[in-house]
Amino acid sequence: MVRRLARLRIALTVGVAVAWTGSALVQSSDTGSATVVVSPQLTVTVPSVAELRLDATEITFDLGGALQSETLACVYGSENPGSSTGIDSLDPVFPLGTGFRHGAYPAITVEGSGPVSSYPPLRFDAAGEALPGSDRDFVCYRSFLLRRFSNLPGWQLSVERPATDAVAGGIDGLYVRDGGCAGDGGLQGLFRLDPGERRVLANADTAAACPNGDVVVLALEVGAVRAGETPAHLVYTLMAPVFESSP
Repeated sequence: MVRRLARLRIALTVGVAVAWTGSALVQSSDTGSATVVVSPQLTVTVPSVAELRLDATEITFDLGGALQSETLACVYGSENPGSSTGIDSLDPVFPLGTGFRHGAYPAITVEGSGPVSSYPPLRFDAAGEALPGSDRDFVCYRSFLLRRFSNLPGWQLSVERPATDAVAGGIDGLYVRDGGCAGDGGLQGLFRLDPGERRVLANADTAAACPNGDVVVLALEVGAVRAGETPAHLVYTLMAPVFESSP
């Protein structure tokens, strides 16, 4: 005769503590057999984690050096930059008609009406005269890696430019885009970020984390910038709503 002494039933759930609970029931019959049932509950603790890392804490657009390098690319704007603005403030724009495409990760390719090799980037007409505005109509691009992780639902990655950046002679025409890991091959635009503005770059519903970090692209529309160093500040924030535990 086969005797079944015990049956173990385990329920696995995710929570905030580890606890074992159970009960046993012994039933006897006139045949002398007995059944013991134990029903423990296993709860697994998973800490809430959100992490944000940059591979650079200071990013420099050095217009006095080489304007075509592995870290900086400057291009002339389009002669007809009609695509510089989007439908509304939520749409990406193409600064002076320029944009970027994803290359072999994490590289990007910048596109405009031609590369800029030096500053000021004077262009001349057939008579050898400098074209009006040719010392200002160009855009410089830089990219860097941003590593993010969150196991919280509803997370959101945003970037903010403090209102204190709005000073006389400060940087104007600053654009940003979280390009993720790769694009669809099309020309990508960016979001203009003025002092006091905040932009959502990615969220849990639309973006999967890149194994080695998101490719973040910055673009600077070079206008009448003053000589010397002009700072701007960016604050990246990864946040998620906090849900109270159910009773």
